[in-house]
Amino acid sequence: MQHFIEFILTHLVKNPADLSVTQIEGEYKNTYQVRAHPDDIGRIIGSRGRTIKAVQQVVSILAKDLGERFEIEVVKDEE
Repeated sequence: MQHFIEFILTHLVKNPADLSVTQIEGEYKNTYQVRAHPDDIGRIIGSRGRTIKAVQQVVSILAKDLGERFEIEVVKDEE
């Protein structure tokens, strides 16, 4: 699932080399932390969060087949 999220987001950003998705396994669900170039954070989140919500909907189809619960968290690094 981590690679699928990376694949989708790589095509949205202008700096794909700076994109990373890290999986954090939890007791009830997995969290996928997305880190990207500061200029790309807005592209990933989108207007009113629409882009990241759309990514979550697409990924949820795969998650349902795998029986996995997840969340995607966009992390903004402080400079």
